Amino acid sequence: MAVQAEPSHVKRITVVGAGPAAVSLATALQRRGQLVTVRAPGGLKPRGHTLCAFVDQLDEAVIGDRYPRSVVETEAGAVDLHRAYARIDDTRGRAALAEACTVLDARVDASTVWPKGEVVVDATGHDPVLLRRENANQAWQSAFGIVVRGTDVHLPPGTALFMDWRSAGVDDGGPPSFLYALSGDDGRLLLEETTLASWSPVPTEMLRKRLETRLRRRGTVIDHVLGDEVVCFPMAGGLPRRGQRVAGFGASLGLVSPVSGYSVARALALAPVVADAIVAANADAVGDAVVDAVWTPEARSLRTLQRFALTAACRFNQREASAFFGAFFALPAPQWRGFLDGTDSVTQARSTMLALFSSSTSSLRLRLMAGAWSRTGVAVATDVFRPFFGAGRGRTKTFLTTTLV
Repeated sequence: MAVQAEPSHVKRITVVGAGPAAVSLATALQRRGQLVTVRAPGGLKPRGHTLCAFVDQLDEAVIGDRYPRSVVETEAGAVDLHRAYARIDDTRGRAALAEACTVLDARVDASTVWPKGEVVVDATGHDPVLLRRENANQAWQSAFGIVVRGTDVHLPPGTALFMDWRSAGVDDGGPPSFLYALSGDDGRLLLEETTLASWSPVPTEMLRKRLETRLRRRGTVIDHVLGDEVVCFPMAGGLPRRGQRVAGFGASLGLVSPVSGYSVARALALAPVVADAIVAANADAVGDAVVDAVWTPEARSLRTLQRFALTAACRFNQREASAFFGAFFALPAPQWRGFLDGTDSVTQARSTMLALFSSSTSSLRLRLMAGAWSRTGVAVATDVFRPFFGAGRGRTKTFLTTTLV
């Protein structure tokens, strides 16, 4: 049911962008009685990348193909996640939004002139066209994948291979990567070689060769290649700077998870929160209102812990990455779910990091603490690992500094 705003709270709002984040926010604003325009090249035409999440993170209205079984493979063996997975399909939402608001097939840039009083939301992704963001050390997720008709005996229909960290069999000196795969009931396979995080984008050709070698080793039979996907985006970019009349949403608002690269499920969940903040805010302060609604002190602290984990992940080799995720998914399901989804409190995330650290080998512990290369990292590591060492803050900080810096 639409929530009608009070007349004094009705705003003219333009949402720039046409991804799921833009669609979900525009829908939430329209339901609150706002006058909404969506502007993007191609209008509301869906983009081509495959977007997925776990079923329990999604509203039924955006669930497309389902994969009842999701698994992780490491050198330690297979783990059934006992959690259904799904493609995100917001086709119905786009059609309804097109009928309820104004849609413009138009490009926007910094020179675009906006009517007086217009509220503008930049939902154009990790490289926003209007929003200015804080500087941040960038780590990148890169992937190359193919969509095929074929068979893989290790991927029965209805299976999502969330991660396979076993070696692809290629020694090219690049960062570690895993196979991400979806096996549909219609005989289609998405097969994607992915680097979780690295300090620079990984060349597509490197990932292509790894994927080809990996699939030969698996015995995957490809009858016909239907298309390919190339992915490259920064993990955990800077948050929006304060004092802007433009608000951000989706990846523009920094919603990309530093530990997984996922952002869409979180954006869908936060759309009503951000819509409420926009409706209630003064037009001149809408950017700060959105930041304050989403990036609470607790959320910022959790992000700091996640960025610490991201720094460690950027230093893994293939063997260490496999060992890390083997240990991670051996944790109790509620523990790894909360950390992976970003739904943990800071206390819960700290507890998960400590449990993972305590169950790891000595060499992996050093990698996990490698995020302490900076002053901020030392402070985070001291906070997380102090209980393990059973020492005072100063002694733990000294250990971390002399060991890692």
